[in-house]
Amino acid sequence: AFELFGDMDESQAKTEIHRRLRYSMTHNKGLIIGRVSPLQKRWFVEVAKSMKLVTAMTGDGANDAPALRGANVGIAMGNGSDIAKAAGDMILVDSSFSGIVEAIRAGRLGFDNILKFLLFLLGTNISEVVIYLTLTFADVVIVLDALNLLVLNLLTDGFPAIALSLEEAEGDLMKRAPLRRDTSVLNRFTYISITITNFALML
Repeated sequence: AFELFGDMDESQAKTEIHRRLRYSMTHNKGLIIGRVSPLQKRWFVEVAKSMKLVTAMTGDGANDAPALRGANVGIAMGNGSDIAKAAGDMILVDSSFSGIVEAIRAGRLGFDNILKFLLFLLGTNISEVVIYLTLTFADVVIVLDALNLLVLNLLTDGFPAIALSLEEAEGDLMKRAPLRRDTSVLNRFTYISITITNFALML
């Protein structure tokens, strides 16, 4: 659909935006709006966020700053004003929209690989530390000294962890729903995974 707001006031425009977005979501269709002012961009962001949608907004002018700041991800164009760049979360240097997709892909890949890296290291090293401390406090003679343990840990854990951090993207990477801004790498899933792995290793 191609829509012009015309002389609609804020209330009418937001009602129309909500109706159009709802239709677009329920019918799995795209929605294209033409000739949108900076103020109307902000209305789009406010309506979309009220519908619990993750929003991204592009802009290059100082008047776009409120919409950029209000969106979940504000994308300032590289040739835009300094105010827009300051308000945005990222700057599109080459002004090519394909760069947005690549940035999202790189961010998701980085998150995935950091998660794999931490799961592997914490899933193997905590059990080693617990066993080592238990033997120390139990007055059991440990054949390996601290330097030997560090070298052994580097060889057995360091290189595999680095390999995990450099893995290629999985096939469904760009098909996943976006994560919340406050999503942490250390969450319930990671704690359970780390606990189960360490418990299995200590057995």
